Amino acid sequence: MRTLEDLSNWFSDIDWTWWPLLSLRPPKNENISNRALFKITSFFGPGAGVVSACALQALDIFGVVPAVGIKDLAFVAVLTCVLFFLFAKHIAVRSWNKRAARF
Repeated sequence: MRTLEDLSNWFSDIDWTWWPLLSLRPPKNENISNRALFKITSFFGPGAGVVSACALQALDIFGVVPAVGIKDLAFVAVLTCVLFFLFAKHIAVRSWNKRAARF
């Protein structure tokens, strides 16, 4: 588990991974709050949601999934935002906050 934590923190320490939200990154000895994570999710989540909806639409076009409506695409976009928040909370933020506690 420590290897995953170290990898997550290494990736989080790279400036370009925070662009354009570099101002939200706290110092290494401070926790990332839920408020900051919500702001990050508000920026990156919709983009991830659009990509997921496009992927679902492509699967529909190629006949892999049954007909997809606009409600399905909207649901997938919102679900992707929620999953982005949860993934970030339980992997990246947990790793960051554990490191902050060690400082």
